[in-house]
Amino acid sequence: MSEQSLSNPCAEEQTQKNKENLTSLVEPIRNDVTDDAIQVINDDQEYNQKDIVPFINKIKNNDYHVISIFGSQSSGKSTLLNHLFNTKFQTMNEQIKRGQTTKGIWMSNRIVPTSGKNLLIMDVEGSDGVEKSDDKDFERKACLFALSSSEILIINVWEHQIGLYQGNNMELLKIVFEVNLQLFHSTKSDHKVLLMFVIRDHIGMTPLESLKETLSVELDKMWAQIKKPENIKNSSFTDFFDLEFKGFSHYFLQNDKFLEDCKSLRGEFDTETIFKNDKYKLNKTLPLDGWEMYSQNCWNVISSSEQLDLPTQQILVAKFKTKEIADEILETYKVKTKENLFTKGFDFSKLGADIQEGLDKFDDFGGRYDETVYLDERENLLKAFQLMNYDALAQNLDEDIHDNIILEDLQSKLMDKKAIKATPSFVERSSNVKNTLISGYTNILSSLLKLSVINEFNNEKLLQTFNLHLKSLFEHENKKESLKITKKINKELTNHLNEFLEVSVSKPDLTFWDQFKDYYQKALNELLAPYTNEEKGFEFPLDFNEAENKEFIGRLANSNIKSLKKSITDLTSVQKLTLILEEQYKNIFLTDAETQAPRFFENMTIPEMEKLDTDCRAKCEEWIEMFSKGTNLSKFNENVYGEKIDISSYEENNNYNGSENEDASDDDELSSQKDILTGMKKTKILQEFNKKIQIINLQTKRTILQSKANTKIPGYIYVLLFILGYSKIIYVLKNPIWILTLLLLASSWVFVHKSGQYQFVYMIVQKWVDMIKQICVSKLKEFLDDGNNNNKEQVKESSNESFEMRDLSEKEKSKE
Repeated sequence: MSEQSLSNPCAEEQTQKNKENLTSLVEPIRNDVTDDAIQVINDDQEYNQKDIVPFINKIKNNDYHVISIFGSQSSGKSTLLNHLFNTKFQTMNEQIKRGQTTKGIWMSNRIVPTSGKNLLIMDVEGSDGVEKSDDKDFERKACLFALSSSEILIINVWEHQIGLYQGNNMELLKIVFEVNLQLFHSTKSDHKVLLMFVIRDHIGMTPLESLKETLSVELDKMWAQIKKPENIKNSSFTDFFDLEFKGFSHYFLQNDKFLEDCKSLRGEFDTETIFKNDKYKLNKTLPLDGWEMYSQNCWNVISSSEQLDLPTQQILVAKFKTKEIADEILETYKVKTKENLFTKGFDFSKLGADIQEGLDKFDDFGGRYDETVYLDERENLLKAFQLMNYDALAQNLDEDIHDNIILEDLQSKLMDKKAIKATPSFVERSSNVKNTLISGYTNILSSLLKLSVINEFNNEKLLQTFNLHLKSLFEHENKKESLKITKKINKELTNHLNEFLEVSVSKPDLTFWDQFKDYYQKALNELLAPYTNEEKGFEFPLDFNEAENKEFIGRLANSNIKSLKKSITDLTSVQKLTLILEEQYKNIFLTDAETQAPRFFENMTIPEMEKLDTDCRAKCEEWIEMFSKGTNLSKFNENVYGEKIDISSYEENNNYNGSENEDASDDDELSSQKDILTGMKKTKILQEFNKKIQIINLQTKRTILQSKANTKIPGYIYVLLFILGYSKIIYVLKNPIWILTLLLLASSWVFVHKSGQYQFVYMIVQKWVDMIKQICVSKLKEFLDDGNNNNKEQVKESSNESFEMRDLSEKEKSKE
């Protein structure tokens, strides 16, 4: 019996009584409903976002279930929901007019008292109504929307309609089956919807099991009639739907039992028993904050008559919402770490806790969405954290490189006195320092890697940058060390060459260049001996490969030639060469070549002296001529490097040439002339040289003339001395002391004669005489100051006579 058959006065009276009883049962639980119902799909078949968004935002607990109800128009769907969930959906007043009450799709929320979860109840516009008899498309769209967004679909049917097609909503159920296939692109899915058949006005005449069997048979037949894709051709409707059957007593005639039935089913929802039953296989992958977007997307697709792929829609929503959550967490991380992240010396290990905090938050909010999407976005969020940290680490590394912090650390370890003492080898010390720096940086990055502050890719890039910079620094330090070795060798080589030149240029020798070359090669071989291996050749304490080692040896050989040039360049000034020629001249002119003793010019005549002077000049001029022509300096390295390494590619015009500019030392300037010394420069040097030796010649001639004047003694003087000194001679011969004195004097004379030191003795005697004269003069002055005038006149006369004697002696000398 239906509600429509109850129109008599007794029924109305009973109905009024039942309503009062219903009110008394419903009122106490009104606080379980959060708010009045809102319209999801309005009368114009549009999605009502302006009401849905605030409605969803008011719900605090994110756990929810969506329940929809289907049924024929005016079949009591809203009434059932209001009594079952205490909602406030508008119901029809059959005493005024029968017709459509629910238009579009409405929603209300019930809070489960035990858990605080939400039951989102959707009341779908009834089907088979007169108002929309021509708009069957909306029935399909509404069914599709409810099915795509709900977990439980309540089918409201009347007992007397079971077995009928139109009255039993079989057409609607067929739509449900077809739509379900469309939702999942006609593929078998784990997603199932619970179809709960609420059989209204079940007064017990027909057992519930019989009604259940009848409906099941009808559903099987209907499923068999549906055209299915080939891959699910043999499937049954239970592969996509779970079924549940509930019998409800007559609303008016058995109102108390109806309310009890409502209470019983409500209890299953409140205790979540119906959601925990494994046989239903309910699947909900969208959290509440994503349901609004998901349902809107579904309706947009449905209303545009496009094919709805439910999993795709869920994934799209999941991607959008997880990205939104991730962006918010990332922005929070940026703000939190902004001040410290790019601060110099910041400890990046502290970021591990912030990253974990952000990931935990993302797990809480994003983990409610599709697992695959959630995991992908979680990985993207972690990469975003790590990329931000990598940028900061890379910037810090760039700043350390720019500020030479790494270089200073390297040099402090490389040049540490203790390190040098422990490891004298530069190569080993460099390797140790390099390994220490790389190990330290690697350990820092490894700790950050474990904390997920950076990832493997970031780690490799940072290590690569660090290693490349270290390589560049060590190459630079290696070159500096090579320059030290080069400088050390060239410095010692220059000292050796200067010592040789100081000795060799003092004696003019036409084989000067050959001797110089031999000495250069000998000195350089001695300097290179510590770096020479008989089997492997040159082994310098440098971290060079074979090609770099050859290049270094070539540059070293070239720098040796430059040092050689510099040593020779120091001799090419006019002043220096003049002094060298003067020294050569003195060594030849003033020294006896046979005895290597000083030459005595007292026994030499003026012509002999002039001939000696001419010979000395010729030798000096011949030497300067030979020196000015120079030699090919590149050949100096033949026996040093030539057999061990090809240095031809490193030679830079090693033919030493001179320039008019006496201070010029640049290779380009030196290579501008053919000879070391130009003609004008040689002329200037010889002019200065002749001036110097002219003075020597004059002094030598004066010495010869003075010697001859002083040693010219008459022969009778010797006879007179013997006669006058005869008694003294006899006295000396008889006295041993005098004999001893004479022997000493004789031996001294023999030594002086043999050594040719007459000039030296002469100089000593002359000094004594001068001293005696000075003493005498000083004594005479004292005496004259104390004497009388007569004595002064006598002194004047004696002085005049002495002056006359001097004049006479000078005239005699001039005559000679």
